Amino acid sequence: MSQYPGPQGPFDPQHQPAGTEGADQLSFGPAPQGRGTTRGLLIGGAATAVLLVGGGAFAYQARLAPHGGQPDSVIPATALAYVRFDADPSVGQKIAATRFLGKLPQVAKQGTDPDVKKTLWTFVVDAEPKLKSLDYTTDVEPWLGDRAGLALLPGGTKDKPHVVIAVAVKDEAKAQAGINKISTTAGGGADLDVTTKDGFALMTPKGDGAAVLADLAKGSLATNSTYTGDMSALGDTGIASAWVDSKGLGDLVKSLAAGSTPVDPSQLAAAGRVSVALRFDADYVELAGSFRGGQALGKSSGAQKGAGAASLPDDTMAALQVNGLGDAVGAMWPQISKALPADTISQVESQLGVTLPGDLQLVLGQSLTLALPKQDLTSLSSANLPTVGIKDVTADGPKVDGLVTKLSQLGSVDNVVKHGVDGNTVYLATTDAYVARLRASGGLGATDLFKKAVVGGDTASVVAFADLGALKPTYLDQVPAAYRDVVSSLTGVGLSVTTPGDGTGTFSMRLVGN
Repeated sequence: MSQYPGPQGPFDPQHQPAGTEGADQLSFGPAPQGRGTTRGLLIGGAATAVLLVGGGAFAYQARLAPHGGQPDSVIPATALAYVRFDADPSVGQKIAATRFLGKLPQVAKQGTDPDVKKTLWTFVVDAEPKLKSLDYTTDVEPWLGDRAGLALLPGGTKDKPHVVIAVAVKDEAKAQAGINKISTTAGGGADLDVTTKDGFALMTPKGDGAAVLADLAKGSLATNSTYTGDMSALGDTGIASAWVDSKGLGDLVKSLAAGSTPVDPSQLAAAGRVSVALRFDADYVELAGSFRGGQALGKSSGAQKGAGAASLPDDTMAALQVNGLGDAVGAMWPQISKALPADTISQVESQLGVTLPGDLQLVLGQSLTLALPKQDLTSLSSANLPTVGIKDVTADGPKVDGLVTKLSQLGSVDNVVKHGVDGNTVYLATTDAYVARLRASGGLGATDLFKKAVVGGDTASVVAFADLGALKPTYLDQVPAAYRDVVSSLTGVGLSVTTPGDGTGTFSMRLVGN
């Protein structure tokens, strides 16, 4: 099993996953009877993999040390995309998940040792009623382990891609029989190969099993230095993770699609490699990611430190900050202008007295931040507009302020749009009072909720934040009663994207619990 000793970084991973190697034994099992390659894979493999998803599956386990290998140890090193689910993650993840999930009333009410895999099996049966004839206790539980992985491999055809599903099993013989029974009962077993290796059941389309094993003999994904390096940069891989070699995927799409796909393979290649992990902290659940080896993006600059979301008033209940919009529009302008009617740009320039794309780039600026202060949003009307504000850091504040005056007058909204300028920062709001508040340095970035929800909030190129507690009156009554207690326990959400400008980057989305 591979291990990913992620360094302390933007996501501050506190615990590293660990595991042990499985026995190296190989055996082929008889392919189950039935029909449908895709159906056989989905029912015989993915259905069991789905059982491994669910935060509470491990949060209350008495066993803390993870057991067994990871699926990447039985996935060929040539994999182009890989998804993993883990109900037996690192000790740190189990402790963090226990603390976080314990804050959610409906999870806590389940007790100290819920059988989540059995519960999730009921969802699988609901999706495929033919499986109602099977009994979880006798047909699934005796062999189903705690981990699963799915990988896309090179080759194959448009109708029959090379896919392999690896499910951890407690008993290989029972697993082979159990998977065959599930697949046959669902009616999709004839086109499915079932193979066991190192404590995993491998499922592939009929006829692919031997080829996958031959590729695996040359090296597993866990020995692929590119993959392991990407996962190390990501840090703790949590309860679920994914990795995509976008260039390799783009090449595969190009070879299989023969021009019939709306996806541009060259753009996939430009995206580099993407790694994602779903993991817990005592205060939040996080979807964290990194991308490496792609085209260099705009650099997240500290030059605007304090000018964006982090310096908004501390009573802000929602904010969105995007840096580099002006540069992005300039780079895309050839494509944008081609999509517009020939005379549209000249008409806009003439009517508004602007030059495109230059003035548009100037208005969008270097850093654009939208802010919504705490207020009652349930009683809005045409006579009671919401208080909204914008902070625009640009290369020429006075010129942009003049453009705002001109545009608001032309749009007859000059009585609604209030604005002011300090140096090269322009402030706009629906009230003069909020313009004044935006011009004063605020402390949102120092609040406990913002710090928990947003990673690198004063330097990231993209920041989004919402105080769910403050917004609760606007949405809670729309949530089904069965989930209202859980939703009420969620206090905030945050998103950040950081790009050093060298073709790498990180992102984080966090959901904070009470």
